Amino acid sequence: MSSCGVVQFQPLSTEAHLRHFGYIENRIHDEVSLWGTVVEHEHGWRAQFAYPKTLVVPLSIVPLGMNSLELWLASLSAYGCDISVDNKTGLLALWRRDSGVVAAGIALLMQRCNAWYARRAEERRIKRGDRLAMLGHGIAIVEHADNDFLQAILGKRNVLRIERNEIVWCERHTRWETLASTSIGTRACRT
Repeated sequence: MSSCGVVQFQPLSTEAHLRHFGYIENRIHDEVSLWGTVVEHEHGWRAQFAYPKTLVVPLSIVPLGMNSLELWLASLSAYGCDISVDNKTGLLALWRRDSGVVAAGIALLMQRCNAWYARRAEERRIKRGDRLAMLGHGIAIVEHADNDFLQAILGKRNVLRIERNEIVWCERHTRWETLASTSIGTRACRT
């Protein structure tokens, strides 16, 4: 079974049959027109040429970022056919060849993107218990963070107060870092 290109299954193929081959959850699927050299095989046909009549896209493969989503939809709509998204509760129209974007489908994708952006922003918000690489000093543990300042513990007794704008997320090392030359205070040991 080919993992790329176009494969047309027999019209009597069941949804369970298509799920078995991963076409429902992982690939764009629905109806196609085939022509040129067409070869019949056990489960359907392969053809020299194919063009989609309609497309169904599993929600799980739709891009999450708004820029990526816009480019993705532009590339699919270039086929000039109806496009629906399968959101596990059924098919929701996304694009109609005669009228363009369908508001309900786009609203679903935008809601999904907004939720993704919110989760990402939360993951990139420094909070209590996070580790902070104090370049040249070691790793500190965040004790308190707000929009202006952060307080962290370096070692057992060193208390750091760092301006929030001096802390950055390092994607390469997947950690919070600072070059801040902050004053390090000492506090009494807890028992």
